[in-house]
Amino acid sequence: MEKIVEDLSVLRKKSEPVASVEEATGLISRLIDVLKEKPNGIGLAAIQIGVAKSIAVLRVGTDEKGDSRYINLINPELEEKSDDIIFLSEGCLSMPNYFQDTNRYRQITIKNNVIDGDKFREERQVFHYPKGNDDNFSKDDPVTCIAIQHELDHFDGKLITDNIVKRQPIVGIKKVGRNEPCPCGSKKKYKKCCGK
Repeated sequence: MEKIVEDLSVLRKKSEPVASVEEATGLISRLIDVLKEKPNGIGLAAIQIGVAKSIAVLRVGTDEKGDSRYINLINPELEEKSDDIIFLSEGCLSMPNYFQDTNRYRQITIKNNVIDGDKFREERQVFHYPKGNDDNFSKDDPVTCIAIQHELDHFDGKLITDNIVKRQPIVGIKKVGRNEPCPCGSKKKYKKCCGK
């Protein structure tokens, strides 16, 4: 089995577009094989197996048989992003046992390539991370929105260590008491997190 790259000099390389459907299907197969061995992993970019190509796979739940479902990112481009920012603790398979508070856009629109027979077809796709009890989000796992942004960073040679931020209060929500759980999802009290 292929090993996940942890060498930062490799991970810092910018990825080139995938040129053909044949190249894409080969890399998708390899990435899924590696991701299957990492039950806690959500996504994997080609650079993480040492191939500097703009392709990644993301695990987005299971089908009716209980098998993992995947979506592919093939030469994706970020088209739109929301003004609403969320703060989460994020990990990376190339940096085992390391977690970093990051800021990500709550909603993104990407232009992605899907495989349609022997060629690519461009598709516009929208993903968002739900607010509170919002169940009006994409059919895929809500963390997919965050994972896509993580993989887009990999294509640019960026790591979660480049996304160190001081937490800021989230706008557009009701006032939170100092001792209540922080609305950013950190599981800390508000006064110890975004309320500092």
